[in-house]
Order: sequence, then C-alpha cells, then structure tokens
Amino acid sequence: KEEEEQRLAKEKEEEEQRLAQEKANKLAAVEAEKEKKKKEEIKRKKIEDYKKESPLMLADIKNFMKLNDDLDVVKIGNLFINFQNAADEIWDENAVASYEELKDYVTKSKNFVSFREKKINGRKKERERELTKTLNELIQRQSSLKNYISNNLGSKDVPNALALVEKITSAKKDDIKNLKKILKDVKDWMFLMDIEQEEMVFPLADGEKLTDVGESKNVERTRKKGDQLYKNDEITVKYTVKKLTKEVGDGFDNFEVEKNEYLLPIIFEEINIPKDKKYSINAQILLSDGQIYSINEEASEALASQEGFGLFLKKDLKITKVKNIAGAFIVPIKVITASQVILRVFVDEKKVIEDNLLDGSNKDVFKER
Repeated sequence: KEEEEQRLAKEKEEEEQRLAQEKANKLAAVEAEKEKKKKEEIKRKKIEDYKKESPLMLADIKNFMKLNDDLDVVKIGNLFINFQNAADEIWDENAVASYEELKDYVTKSKNFVSFREKKINGRKKERERELTKTLNELIQRQSSLKNYISNNLGSKDVPNALALVEKITSAKKDDIKNLKKILKDVKDWMFLMDIEQEEMVFPLADGEKLTDVGESKNVERTRKKGDQLYKNDEITVKYTVKKLTKEVGDGFDNFEVEKNEYLLPIIFEEINIPKDKKYSINAQILLSDGQIYSINEEASEALASQEGFGLFLKKDLKITKVKNIAGAFIVPIKVITASQVILRVFVDEKKVIEDNLLDGSNKDVFKER
C-alpha cells in the first residue's frame, strides 16, 4: 500500500511538472509570437517610413549634387544603383539596407544636411500655404452654397448643397488630402449647377481706370490723379514678367517646385507713390478658373538672390519706394493653357493695377517649357 501511494505521488508530481512545463512553453510561445510581431511591425513601419521618405531624399540628393562637389560622385552613383535595383520590385531587407547605406553616406556631409533641412522647411511652408489656400477657397465656396440654399428653398437640388456644406463644416482642418477632395466635389457640383463663386480678395478701390503706358514685357501702369484710391497722387508701377521656371536661386539658397507646378517670377522695377510715409505692397495672380495665388515668400527670396536684389515681396514688407524687388508665385502647370493670367498689385491693401499677362508679347512667357 505504501509503495502504491509513493507511486501515485510520484506520478502526480510528474504530471504537475509536465503541466507546468507545458504552461511555460505556451507562455514562451506567446511571448515569442509577440516579439516576432513587434519586430515585424518595426520592420513594416521602417519600410513604410522609408518608402515615404525616399523619393524626396533622392530628389534632394540629385539637386545637391548639381550644386556641390563635397560628395564622391562615383560612390553616390553606385549607392543609387544598388538601392534602385533592390527597391525596384519590392521593399525588403535588402532595399532597407541599401537605402540606409545611401542615407548614412550623404548625411555625413554637413552641407547636405543643411541643404536638406532648408528643403524640408520649404516643403513644410508650401504645405501650410496649400492648406491655407484650400481652406480659404472652401470658405468662399461655402458662402456661395449657402446663398444658393437661401435663394432656392424647396428646390430638389438644395439637399445636395446642404450635404456639401456639411462636408465642409465637419472636415478635419488639417487633412489636406481630404480637403482637396471635398473642394473638387464642391467645384464640380457648382460648375454643373452654374453657380458663380463669390470672390474674396483685398478691398478694392472704386472707379478704377487703368492706362497702358508701356510695352508688354516691360510694363508700366499708372493710376491717374482723381481716382478714389489716392485722390492727389499718381501711382506708377513698372514690372517685367520672366519666363515660367521650375527653380530659382543663386545656387546656395534655391527654391524648386513640384512636378505639377511652375514658378512665375516677376521683377517689380518700380512702384512709386509720391508720399513720405511707408506703405505696404502685395500682389496676387488670378487665373481664368477663378483660382487666386498669393506671393510665395521663400521663392521670392530665392529669386531676389538670383537677381542680386536686396528686396523681395513678403507679407510684412513696408517701404516708401520700390526699386528692383523680386516676387515669385507658385502656379499650377495648367497656367500654360489658361485663357487669362491676371496680375493684381495692391498698395496699402488697395488694388492699383489689374493686368492680363497674356496680353501682348507676355504670352510667350507662358509657353510650355
């Protein structure tokens, strides 16, 4: 009997040990699976980040190499080939390793790091500009939609207008991709319904009368005495429109636009008001589809460096006289087919000129490059 009890006790102990080991194995397997998934998620996230980062990184490297020689061009060439071959079909560990090798090499250059930081900041500012522009246009369109609703109560089309207003109101104000989609939907519906967009611009002067006193590419516009903006003054504006381009700068502080955009550079040779006080100046471009494009400060600064000017158009600029000042606008590639490209110049937020740049020989500026 005692031997039987000992046998049973031993079997029980062995079973408990087996169950404990089995439990430990299961826990270890669960932890191993968790660790595996964690590593896979880290790998997936790295690949996702690199796939998103790499196109602009490669573009920045290419642009940097055009302007600088402190990186070994042969080394860069081989690293580019290795990466492109590895990432040609699918991003895997080889593609990650090749990209990291390229990235590690170029970021050893302080000049490249500084160059890329400027590019990143420029793209960030451009995104903010695009976001602001999109939000502003949505506000304009929303106002037109509300007017349509107010004037067409009971119409079968009002529910569609209400739905679009709700889309605009409820949209996240930092989701540029979604905002652009909503804007497209609104523009398409308004076009279909033949609803005019309410335009929001700087306050305009009454009784405007413009007199052409110059040639087309080098243009002078004068507001005659007696106009309501400056009753006792004569305002003279002289400017030159330069050809559309993708990049401006002096080789050190360059500004480049995306593939679906152009830079429209304008040199304001003179904006002269016979006054002693300082005044603010601004400008904008209006295309035939109603889109308004404001001055881009960073591009204007790069243009000023390129032309050897000390001044460029910016929001807080207040001066007594303009002499050779650079202004650059980022416009969509469709500008080459626009039926009108209107330049507006404002002094103290009052419009002093409104010219169609396609008039005269300026139209050559907008030929596709």
